[in-house]
Amino acid sequence: MPIVALAVGFLVGAVAWHQTSAFPAKSLTWGACALGFVLVVGALRRGRLDPDDATGDGNSSTVPARWLVLWVGAALAAWGSTAERSRPFFDVAPPESWFTSETLPVTLTVLERIPLAGEPPRAVVAALSDGRNTHRVRLTLPDRGAQGNWLPGERYHATVRLRPIRANVQPGAFDSEWWAFRHRLQAWGTIVSATPLEDDPGWVDAFARLRIHLAERLEELPPRHGAWLRALALGDRSSFDDTTWQLVQRTGTAHLVAISGMHVTLVAWLLGGIVARLWQRAYCATLWIAAPRVGWLVAIAVAWGYALLAGLGIPAVRAALMLTLAGFAMLHAQRLPASGVLAATLLAVLVWDPWAVGDAGFWLSFAAVALLFLLGRAEAPWRMGDAPSAASRSFGQRLWTAFRSFVTVQLALTLALAPLTLLFFGQAALLGAVANFVAIPLIAYAATPLALLLLIVPAPLLGQGFAGVIDRTLDLLTWASHLPAAVRTAPEIPAGLWWVAASLLLLALFLPRGIAPRLLALPALLLLFVPNPQRPEVGAAQITVLDVGQGQAILITTAHYALLYDAGPASNRWDSGRMLVLPFLQRSGIERLDAVVLSHFDRDHTGGFAAVAQALPIATVWYGAPPGTPPPDDVAPLRNTLSARPCRRGTEWEWDGVRFAFLWPTDAPHQKAMSDNAASCVLRVTSRAGTRFLVSGDLGVREEQTLVAMESQFGSDIVVIGHHGSHTSSSPAWVGTLTPRYALVSVGAFNPFGHPRCDVLERWRTQGATILRTDRDGALTLTLPANGNTIAVDTARGKNGRYWHRPFPAFAECGEHRTR
Repeated sequence: MPIVALAVGFLVGAVAWHQTSAFPAKSLTWGACALGFVLVVGALRRGRLDPDDATGDGNSSTVPARWLVLWVGAALAAWGSTAERSRPFFDVAPPESWFTSETLPVTLTVLERIPLAGEPPRAVVAALSDGRNTHRVRLTLPDRGAQGNWLPGERYHATVRLRPIRANVQPGAFDSEWWAFRHRLQAWGTIVSATPLEDDPGWVDAFARLRIHLAERLEELPPRHGAWLRALALGDRSSFDDTTWQLVQRTGTAHLVAISGMHVTLVAWLLGGIVARLWQRAYCATLWIAAPRVGWLVAIAVAWGYALLAGLGIPAVRAALMLTLAGFAMLHAQRLPASGVLAATLLAVLVWDPWAVGDAGFWLSFAAVALLFLLGRAEAPWRMGDAPSAASRSFGQRLWTAFRSFVTVQLALTLALAPLTLLFFGQAALLGAVANFVAIPLIAYAATPLALLLLIVPAPLLGQGFAGVIDRTLDLLTWASHLPAAVRTAPEIPAGLWWVAASLLLLALFLPRGIAPRLLALPALLLLFVPNPQRPEVGAAQITVLDVGQGQAILITTAHYALLYDAGPASNRWDSGRMLVLPFLQRSGIERLDAVVLSHFDRDHTGGFAAVAQALPIATVWYGAPPGTPPPDDVAPLRNTLSARPCRRGTEWEWDGVRFAFLWPTDAPHQKAMSDNAASCVLRVTSRAGTRFLVSGDLGVREEQTLVAMESQFGSDIVVIGHHGSHTSSSPAWVGTLTPRYALVSVGAFNPFGHPRCDVLERWRTQGATILRTDRDGALTLTLPANGNTIAVDTARGKNGRYWHRPFPAFAECGEHRTR
């Protein structure tokens, strides 16, 4: 059918635009749109006029060529139109003065409140005007609370601090710039103070307030599992804690804590079927309209109502669209093939939201439905209200058939969706079929109907029943998560290997039934877990400065060993060890750390260590501290590490032909009174070719000068600039002695400390160093060669930059150029 070619072509065009690194000229994108439109119209017109295909059965010899033209035309139209629909967001940027001012007085209008209920609002999405354009920004409310209810539509006169949106770019990191673009956010910041003004909410605000009202009604129930209740009833997942997220991810049941297509379909089917059965009993009503038609109309209305209540997420919209297409086909006595329904739904979703191809939920939702159709298990309610076709069979036979079908589907979904989960999340829940076998009936058939019923009748007894179902579900998921090999992480999958594995899995699905053909899927999964051989050769070392914000974490790998120097920052609300360092190590295929060096005990260097130590085995830990100083209490895992020892000058070792040496601190008695920064571990790494790398933590100017006087040959090819580019490090003597080719800065974007300083950067440039920095370039990867003197340099933004990654603003090049 032409709809399949159109849908696939539009998907290819949207994916191609998603991979684009920068906006092309308007003439190119508009030209692609025009050419694509001409090709599509011409191919469709040719199909209607083709005398050899008058029946439309697709048997004409011209059909393949026409489908190819449709496919190319749709791809060109999707690529060009998506580019032009994306462009206005980036053409209209907030004024620079918003980000360089200490505070900014504004009049704002609340658009969303986060979360809907359950606790004081933590943040809001608001509309701010710069006099010419209106911008959406996400604002954090003060910890002590802010005056007002912060309901959608309310207006406030507020004082805010704003900053541009800048993502941590490296493998495994959450791309906040993409997330901001998807939500059309231009900035984020903090509300300092606010005074309510008169508000005049529109109908969109009224609907948003309705969701908040319903969420607050749910809060009148017993407080247990309020986050689950709001997630299943209203699609609000903002209150889930980290423990719950990790549990559902490890067990492959994350789709159950959102209003997914499955929830929408089941609820619509259930209510439509009930109404159809009741309508059948009303004889007069059936004379007016048949019961199956009523059931379909109710199911469609319920599906769209539930999807709207959930915020119109892609999986919910997909389910509602498919039900709508199938329903109207049945109402008009037409039968659409499953492929036509799926293709039409795919095309409608992409026309409405072509950026959905960047979301994991889009691929998992459509892939799961396509797989069900391929298996012949998509038993959609085509005959809603009719008698079951298997009535002649016994109840036991029907129960066994349903059980076998359910198990088959879960195993197939776990197997076939593994490539996608590995691609998007870097891990696959190998026992997802077991967990879903238990969790789907509990959540879909018990918890979700109870949650929706509680929206209408917030009775405490129903709330207790809901809490009991969630308790049993969590107990079972916790048990499943502790089974051996419950989850498997995998390194970053090369594109070629991923496509080979996915193709083998699809081929296994198309082969004849039986055990032997299905075994073809096993090597496909094994391919996905093959260690990624991206280690340096013997004698070489790869240095990666991770993009962890205002802190530091550096991975040093040789052919067979891995060392982590510092573990990134952490605070009460955010842990870079868990969010950034561990995902990067997993994507890099690091399953064990042979050494960890904690330069000194500042939280911006050691905050992420606890998360790393809990997740990975560590052979040796070195730490920087004045002589006789034990590690502090906030580095708890270190106290239980028997191999932990302070780093001291003279400690040297060799891995794979690469030499490692600590140059500081010494055991001199006068150093017992030094500060934590002054006791930073200074590590030098030398490849077999003699290329050197030096990192010095937050070492101060006085210690730098002492170390320069102690070393006769101190030059280095690569240097990490000390203390994030602060003026307390990088003395002229230090810089003049090292004279590196590359000077690296690990620094957080728009940090409040004024790092890095202009004079410090200029001092390094004067010595001929090329400056690379994580806030501007993302993660930095440099390779010390085993032979020769060529240093391979790679930056995450240079390699993986996309059109939604904005250029680094000029005012942020030097910290002191910002007024705050």
